[in-house]
Amino acid sequence: MIGLQCLTCIHLHAAGAASGQSACDAFPHGIPFEIQSGSVDHAKPYPDDNGVRYSPAEGVGEIDMSEGQLVDLAPQQDDPPLI
Repeated sequence: MIGLQCLTCIHLHAAGAASGQSACDAFPHGIPFEIQSGSVDHAKPYPDDNGVRYSPAEGVGEIDMSEGQLVDLAPQQDDPPLI
């Protein structure tokens, strides 16, 4: 699972998100659970984020972080194969 904020950020490393190893420009070795889970709003400073914070991708509107908003990227049993 990954938070909607991470999923919609321009800094997310897409290959990592697809493989379940979430990384981004702020956290190239792994996004902290508190940010991935949505319990921390990464539009605000977070320790060791190297000054890189959430920046929405083009076309993404405002996200309400009060609920965390997790997205499950794991394939479901009925999902068609990707290739």
